Amino acid sequence: MKQQLKNSIMSLTLVIIIISCIIGCGGNDNDVEGPFTLDSITPDPGSEILENDIIHITFNRNPGVVTAYPGTVSGHGRSRQIVGPFDAGTLAITIEWTEGYGSPTFEFTVEYSVTPIEKTSVEE
Repeated sequence: MKQQLKNSIMSLTLVIIIISCIIGCGGNDNDVEGPFTLDSITPDPGSEILENDIIHITFNRNPGVVTAYPGTVSGHGRSRQIVGPFDAGTLAITIEWTEGYGSPTFEFTVEYSVTPIEKTSVEE
């Protein structure tokens, strides 16, 4: 009887250890070492966009606060959107982000050719 109780306690202890290891191995996406980087930018830099197009950027992980000039940044997590309106002609957007409190600011500039939206007149 004592041996059976001892085996049950050892089995239960082993199960608790295994569960603790599985739960403890989970992690946060921001635990990854290395700098935050841009994974993708759409439309492709250097392409032609309209004055009111939205530029989508994706980072390798959540970079926190992101700013862009010119433009307004929205979104959260790994994805952000930059909206204008943008002036017609050559456009250079500077995107800035930091890796957290006290870290340096990272900067990336993308260029586009902005085409004005044709205005249509309403005839009476």
